[in-house]
Amino acid sequence: MQIKKKLTDREQKLFQILANEKEKAIREIARLLNKDASDIRTTITDIAVDNGDLSFLDENKSTDWMLAKTYNEKVKNIEEAMLRLARGEYGLCQRCGQPIEERRLETLPFVRYCFDCQSELEKMAE
Repeated sequence: MQIKKKLTDREQKLFQILANEKEKAIREIARLLNKDASDIRTTITDIAVDNGDLSFLDENKSTDWMLAKTYNEKVKNIEEAMLRLARGEYGLCQRCGQPIEERRLETLPFVRYCFDCQSELEKMAE
């Protein structure tokens, strides 16, 4: 897929919002793991925790690791949204291809699915 050459003013603002959300999530991961945020940025994709890895951690640390894993997923979703924005695909549901509701994008600017598709996916996961 091709990267757009220039973002519109609106897209630049969206990109900045996404970048700010990403930075907040990285800082939260750093806080949870008691590490410097700059260290986290370089190793963010290395956070992979399974139940066996958590067995040696106390209950609070286990919770912190699980929260860090959740924030790591958020960072990945934000990075994907930034790429979609650069490609000119931002705001389209990745399942049905229809536009995602504006209100939904305002609330979760990195959301991947429209409300209907998200609801269907959640029902299938139950």
